[in-house]
Amino acid sequence: MLILAGLKSGVPMRTEVRAPLELAETRPVKIVYYHPSDLPPFPGYEARLNKTLRYVENWYAENMAKNGFGRMTFRMDRDATGKLNIVYAKGELPLASHGREKREATESIHRIVREAGKAAGYDPDKETVLVVSNMLVWKDGKTTEVGPFYGSGSTRSGECWVFDDPMIDPDRIPSKEPGGWYGDRAISIGKFNTTYIGGIAHELGHCFGLPHEGETPEEHETKGTGIMGPGNHTFMEQLRGEGRGTFMTMATAFPLSLHPCFVPGKPAAAPDGRTLSIADLKVDKVDRGALEITGRITATPAVVGIVGYDDPDSRNDDDSHTAVVKPRADGSFSLRLPPPVPGRGSGQYSLRLSFYHADGEPTRRAASFRRETDMSAPLASITEQLQQPRTRRRG
Repeated sequence: MLILAGLKSGVPMRTEVRAPLELAETRPVKIVYYHPSDLPPFPGYEARLNKTLRYVENWYAENMAKNGFGRMTFRMDRDATGKLNIVYAKGELPLASHGREKREATESIHRIVREAGKAAGYDPDKETVLVVSNMLVWKDGKTTEVGPFYGSGSTRSGECWVFDDPMIDPDRIPSKEPGGWYGDRAISIGKFNTTYIGGIAHELGHCFGLPHEGETPEEHETKGTGIMGPGNHTFMEQLRGEGRGTFMTMATAFPLSLHPCFVPGKPAAAPDGRTLSIADLKVDKVDRGALEITGRITATPAVVGIVGYDDPDSRNDDDSHTAVVKPRADGSFSLRLPPPVPGRGSGQYSLRLSFYHADGEPTRRAASFRRETDMSAPLASITEQLQQPRTRRRG
């Protein structure tokens, strides 16, 4: 049983674990290996994927524990011997016909992956699915990401796409040996593994329903970079002495603590039926331009936690500051977000609130506004916008 500790307004959420969690009872993450018609899976892929995904499972467990939830983590779909139950999806098009801007190829790969899942006996609309492709193409020592690299999901289902490559190996993260490539530059083999293993951890977060977010300057100085920000590019870099690495914020850990892939025996949430109303909603500017939101919630199912995001650029939400609070017994809450970064100046901001129901699904509210150079903001307009329902966005 997981007990959420009591909170004072504005104090980060913490938890107390009363009993160990049985990982085997959680909903497994399915795995599909997609490859073009003329490019078979790379040799050694089964052992490589097993090793890499064990590493990512363990990283999640360690970081959930650091947030006070115990070693909660997801588990990949494996047989009784621990071998991954990989579903194979052979494409109908050759590699040269694939590409992110090619609509026919995009439609084809998603259809084939769904058909492969159904043939394997599961409903893609009711599972969390990790799709691995071998469409990271090397030429003259440089790589091109031909395949998708993204994720999206909820407590009910999810799908994310990542890459397989013969160079991927968690044991090579410490390596400073040259030989890797990312984007438009040469990188070490260790940095290559940071980027693509970190990418698996990041895209799985989206697959579980997590949005982008950032960390405060204080967190960055002491803990590193948040996994749901650009933390995929700093993942375990401390093993090379190149930085503080990547960590999991409470805004990431708390939603995961409600997800069926992390909570034994928890069913997926219903697609609808949630209600939320907020009485006495008020937004105030407090110390150093920080925003404090107060109100009283009435919801079905009950809201068990609120995650707030203060984003300095609504077009790029991986640098938002976050806070998490638990409503009081009467539904009242007080959420104080970290102050804006000093010296950032005026500009467009986005304030987003995710009210997490007991079934693990959030009801979202959002407001777009402009901060002036004195960090003042149109509080009445923000309050009015937060009262309006918001449709769910993809991660």
